[in-house]
Amino acid sequence: MESFAYTPLQSLENTRLLTLSLSEDDELQCTLTEIELQSVYNPKEPPPKYAALSYTWGDTAVTVPLICDGKEMQITQNLAEALHMTLRVNPHEFVWVDQICINQKDNDEKAGQVKRMALIYHRAQTILAWIGPEQHDTGLAVEWIEKVASLSKGFGNDVFRDNSNSEDRRKVETVENLSLAQSEDLGVPFSNDEAWRAFSSFYDRPWFQRFWIVQEALPAREAQVICGSHSVDWHSLKAAAAWYTYKAGAIRPRYDSTRQIDGVAYTRAMNLPWNFRLGSEFVAGLLGQNVRPVYRWSFESLLTTFRGRIAGDARDKVFALLGISTLASNAEDGEAESPLLQPNYDKSVMEVYRDATRGLIESDSRFHGALAILKHAVPRSAEPGWPSWVPDWRITDMSDVGYALPAYDGRVSNQTEHRYVAPGAGEDNQFRVEGHIFGKVVHRSEYHHISDLIMNIRAQRDECRSVYSEKFSTNNYLHTPDNVDTAWAMSLQGGQLQKGFAAKETTPAQYGEILVDMLETMCLPRDTPELGRHRQELINPYMNDYGLDPDWLEYCRLRYCERRWFVTEEGHIGIGNWKMEEGDVVALLWGLDVACILRPVLGKPDAYEFIGEAYCHGAQAAVEALGKDVDGRSLGTKMVLV
Repeated sequence: MESFAYTPLQSLENTRLLTLSLSEDDELQCTLTEIELQSVYNPKEPPPKYAALSYTWGDTAVTVPLICDGKEMQITQNLAEALHMTLRVNPHEFVWVDQICINQKDNDEKAGQVKRMALIYHRAQTILAWIGPEQHDTGLAVEWIEKVASLSKGFGNDVFRDNSNSEDRRKVETVENLSLAQSEDLGVPFSNDEAWRAFSSFYDRPWFQRFWIVQEALPAREAQVICGSHSVDWHSLKAAAAWYTYKAGAIRPRYDSTRQIDGVAYTRAMNLPWNFRLGSEFVAGLLGQNVRPVYRWSFESLLTTFRGRIAGDARDKVFALLGISTLASNAEDGEAESPLLQPNYDKSVMEVYRDATRGLIESDSRFHGALAILKHAVPRSAEPGWPSWVPDWRITDMSDVGYALPAYDGRVSNQTEHRYVAPGAGEDNQFRVEGHIFGKVVHRSEYHHISDLIMNIRAQRDECRSVYSEKFSTNNYLHTPDNVDTAWAMSLQGGQLQKGFAAKETTPAQYGEILVDMLETMCLPRDTPELGRHRQELINPYMNDYGLDPDWLEYCRLRYCERRWFVTEEGHIGIGNWKMEEGDVVALLWGLDVACILRPVLGKPDAYEFIGEAYCHGAQAAVEALGKDVDGRSLGTKMVLV
């Protein structure tokens, strides 16, 4: 039989729709119809009603033939199964499916269609998600998911569309480790191992880890997730995942204490607040036209939230999000305005990620946090030639990054004089920035696992004292009224005091010693009831006097985790990424709300590699003392990131 060949689309504004049927031999066959999909909805010429298919491609080497317009094309086995399901349940004549409706061998057409996929899915009457054939426990899984979902009724059903429902969200997102008795009263007993295993197995399917479902399902009005002969609506899946995450902590060890159910975590993450309304569109209703709001999400928050999802083509981690992000140029078509943010499959992965970083920064340049995306460039890509300032979104293991450091307060980060003003992209893979360099690192601590640091906290404090005294002949900190102990202790927590400390007027002078004493006390052994009681008796005065949260030790761990403390040649103390080296510099870049560690490039004046976030005690005063240019912006040093 003759092989199928695509006819080019008459316009990139158009798309193709599929009509499915069975041949006389009960073989699946289809026809393709080109339609115009207008950016602005026209009620006088509405597009045909269609369903959009969401599925996993599966192994692209395992294909089966499909007769399309009387000719043969090859599709993946997974898609063939999904099409049989679609023929059975689709209430509409047409269906849109990427593998067939887009000429995958034509990069220009592919880029044009990907650019409009947000519109394609938005205009679909329904989303049909095929997650695979059923298993022996699929029926039980669906029954259990619907039971669990009913416990947070309304949570997944557009409850986030505006802030008026924030109380509903807080109720569900409050962690409650319910007891066995409570779970039985609710009708979902934690003792029912069979049901919870089925629940786990359902969410463990590969579909839940797909990157593209963010665009396909996040803005969906209606979506059905189908597994064999069973189906469950998408809102119920989101609600069940949320309840399981926040209420059912006690169930996990009963059937598997060694892993997290990734599908549950990924599905729960899809409950993003609908708090940015981009505009409205007109849609047909029973009694005429209705107005429906169109929502978008921050491109950066989408990238970071869904970083762990799987994309067959790594470039799609950018392309799949553009149409539902705030970078879309208008409410209807979901197309990004910047030429740097247009889908282009002729670019390499690095070029796509680099241009997305530039495009995002330029689009946010009016905001004080325009350079926030740089914080995600750690850990650095291992690919040779990868710019240090470009995040590699393929990296999903963030275990050596550490907890985000708190932003400097508004005096530095929010004022016009410290905002990023795009001075130009720079040559090739360079990026020009401005900021203030606090100085060169002349001492860095050894890298300690966080537990080692806390167990040896006094020795670390004494080391800092000794280094400072030797280099600067004083125990008084050079940049604030604090002593060295306090500057060091404040640095370990990124400059943020717990509320109990902040309420004490004498805190700054005492804080260094108090921190050391408390951490040593909290690390006392509690292997026996007697030791535990003794430890608690010693801790209680700190808790009572300073009103410390019981999670305070964890707070300390998170701030210092995967970092080292440092001293600069100008006498600044702070903490930074554990990969810093002596000779690196500490800087604050205009448009970045935290300090950072930069590494000078040999032989290239003013060129630096971005190493990661930092906290530098007393940095705000240094920046505020800078002069201003004629436009009222702080005078900074021009630098090039490479």
